[in-house]
Amino acid sequence: MERIVINWLETNYDDMDYEEDAYFYALLDEEDELVYIGSVYEQEIQDGIERNMRDFDLNTETTGIFIGYINGMTYERISKQIVADAKCLMIHLYQPEYNTQCKKNYTGRLGFEIISNDLFEETSTISCGDDESFWADGEVVEYE
Repeated sequence: MERIVINWLETNYDDMDYEEDAYFYALLDEEDELVYIGSVYEQEIQDGIERNMRDFDLNTETTGIFIGYINGMTYERISKQIVADAKCLMIHLYQPEYNTQCKKNYTGRLGFEIISNDLFEETSTISCGDDESFWADGEVVEYE
């Protein structure tokens, strides 16, 4: 099973500096509910965050922002496809309100696992098995 580790850093709209090597972002509403997972590849992450906050009319004062970095993988191995597959798996399992792609159908690779550190102040493991089963923290995820 291919595995990636994503380390998340909490920030806010006013304190976002140029975040080099960041690939993912998570936006949380006023109640700290995950509302969007985004990704960038060879782009500045601030542009994606600003565009989505504007598109979804999110308040810059109250929206929580987490920025995700891939850990333990060389730049040569981090491809646009790995970033897209990781984003799709996170959307499929977390079901954020404003994401539309990947919620009903997972389109990423099989045999893929993400260890997610410090998103929501915890560590979680999510995966898609070779048999198209989905797991979150050791429990099978069933969809209606």
